[in-house]
Amino acid sequence: MTTIEITLPDALASDRIVRLQDARAALAADPPEVLTRQEINQEISAYRKGQRLAAGS
Repeated sequence: MTTIEITLPDALASDRIVRLQDARAALAADPPEVLTRQEINQEISAYRKGQRLAAGS
């Protein structure tokens, strides 16, 4: 196991914590649609295809 410790100014850390709490509250209020394994794989394939097209390969 690896442990990483990051030292941030208090103001920056507090700002990030507030943003994380806001995101958690928004997801709890309106949870995203649950995807099946097949739907997830389709999304991944579509993303990869788009990346290949953007790269010109």
